[in-house]
This record gives sequence, structure tokens and C-alpha cells, in this order.
Amino acid sequence: MKRISGGIINVSVKRSGDSIQIIIQDDGIGINSEKQKELLDNSLMNSGLRNVNKRLLNKYGQGLLIHSKEEEGTTVTANIPIK
Repeated sequence: MKRISGGIINVSVKRSGDSIQIIIQDDGIGINSEKQKELLDNSLMNSGLRNVNKRLLNKYGQGLLIHSKEEEGTTVTANIPIK
């Protein structure tokens, strides 16, 4: 939301081996590595991401994977095992 012009968000769902992979990508301003570490911790910020991460960890043993480069965008991936 800090970029003046619009952006693109891609959401994809695909099978990857014995799991379903949900990938959300944007072409935004990106997130520096220090901020990425804070996204899923116990701070009050970003409680939505933190809550989803905790639920995935509790249910499937693996949380969200966040990859971001400043000025290039961010990708968040969730892998959910197929039962």
C-alpha cells in the first residue's frame, strides 16, 4: 500500500507431490529480511499472518514460507498435506 501505482497479486493453488501448495505473490515494494522475521513472531503486528501460521503449524507441522526482496515483491506459500 506504500506504492502509489497499482500492483499485481497472483494466487495459485497446485498439487505438489503429496500436498496442495497455495502461493500468493505480489509485485509490491517487498519486505526487508529483518521485518520478515517479525511477521510471524508473537508481536501484535500482522496478527492475521501470525494466526494462520500458528494454525498451519499446529495442524500440519509446517507454517507459512515467506520470501521477499525489496523492490521486487513478496511470495507467501502454504503447503497442506493431502490426506
